[in-house]
Amino acid sequence: MDQQSIAAERCKRTWMKADSGDFEAFKAQVAQTAREEDWPNASAVERNVLIYDGDNVRDMARCPSAASN
Repeated sequence: MDQQSIAAERCKRTWMKADSGDFEAFKAQVAQTAREEDWPNASAVERNVLIYDGDNVRDMARCPSAASN
């Protein structure tokens, strides 16, 4: 399969369309600042991205009641 065919197949699988969502609402959502105190199970917030410790996430998956509220 050549590159053009691969690209065409990928386009067919894309589920998003121009009217799939409200772009203004999306912009407002991503413009918010993530505050570490709002996400007690996150290990940190770096450049507005929540960081989670993998071991802690696995522990919480095994025992959800141990998660912070």
